Amino acid sequence: GSMKLLYLSPATGPASGGDFVRLVADEAPPDVGVLFGDATAEVLRVVPFAAGVYIDVKTPRTAPGAVDVALVAAADRSVIAGAYRYARAPLLAESDTTRIVR
Repeated sequence: GSMKLLYLSPATGPASGGDFVRLVADEAPPDVGVLFGDATAEVLRVVPFAAGVYIDVKTPRTAPGAVDVALVAAADRSVIAGAYRYARAPLLAESDTTRIVR
């Protein structure tokens, strides 16, 4: 069959990456890959449940803005366009204290 990425939560997080996101798919192999834009997320675990599979990942660092999220396995691929939005660094992030833009 072909796997389908159904949704993910949360759908936004810091551009610095390292945020935990849970993807839900109808099916996925244990070695599934997850891409946020062109960057590879760290897959923490793949957990089957009654209606499909949870895929828990840690987001990669990337530029602020919306990115496509893709599940990738062998020849199979499922993408949700613009599914995740990277927010600008929060106020008071070390490197941004000198140039806060509201």
